[in-house]
Amino acid sequence: MALRTVKRLIDAGVSVQRIRRSICKLQQVLPSVQRPLSELVLVASGDAVLVLKHGAAFEAVSGQAWVLEVAAFQREVEDRVRALRAGRDGAVEYGARPASAREGPC
Repeated sequence: MALRTVKRLIDAGVSVQRIRRSICKLQQVLPSVQRPLSELVLVASGDAVLVLKHGAAFEAVSGQAWVLEVAAFQREVEDRVRALRAGRDGAVEYGARPASAREGPC
């Protein structure tokens, strides 16, 4: 699952360096989250990794809040994540991809 997730992020336009920085930053700012890529809903928007948590969206590296219709967007992402976990493959709309993977060292 980890490799498939990283591939989806890369396919969505996220650089490997951005993925690595995102994981490290999330481990620093959310110490209660042991495995950010598997415990959080992450989506790609260009080269940015957005985190959807408790009805809010923020950029993983900068922490900058994003204003968007979070409830509808989060439902769409969660539906796609459930479909992927059930073994069905599909792209997330809006050019974003869900992420869930095992983290590596920073």
